[in-house]
Amino acid sequence: MIAAAAALGLLGVGLLVWALSYIGAFTFTQQTLGDSLAAFSGATSVVEDTPGLCGAGSGRVNCVEGWRTDVGNFMRFSGGSLAEYWHLAIGGDSLRNGEVVVDMNGLDLTRDERELAVQMLFPGRDWD
Repeated sequence: MIAAAAALGLLGVGLLVWALSYIGAFTFTQQTLGDSLAAFSGATSVVEDTPGLCGAGSGRVNCVEGWRTDVGNFMRFSGGSLAEYWHLAIGGDSLRNGEVVVDMNGLDLTRDERELAVQMLFPGRDWD
């Protein structure tokens, strides 16, 4: 009797999980770097250049997404360890947040422009 009730309970849970997955309850969409940077397009130019920054023939890094802006080149990597490696390899005037690195090397930025780059690198962060 207990075994039958347990089997029936497991069947019910299985059907519930199947129904929820069928309607997309477990589907999560990851926001791309481009989605995040688009919020700043009124403050600076935001141009997708994944082939130029990340492409195999670019002579650059092996990132999965690349964007050029007036305040630096933003690159998203497939993992935090890879982003950390390229942050250290790029060095100089670069910053990292998780899987994203911004390269500001060679740019003569004002304090306000650097602040914008930091805001873009840490979207939604409240610094207060």
